[in-house]
Amino acid sequence: MPTADARPRLWTAVFTSLTVGNFGVAMVFYLLTATMSAWALKDLGASQAQAGLVGTA
Repeated sequence: MPTADARPRLWTAVFTSLTVGNFGVAMVFYLLTATMSAWALKDLGASQAQAGLVGTA
């Protein structure tokens, strides 16, 4: 019979891999939004207003 102090482990292999994967997805979306306006300005020749709209959309 387990004691009252026995708790399930949190840092299992599944939890760690899901945490790392979620961090990777969040980082990709953040970098995409951070660089999209500069890309629109440089490569597409958009105006600053258009690039700002692209970055916020």
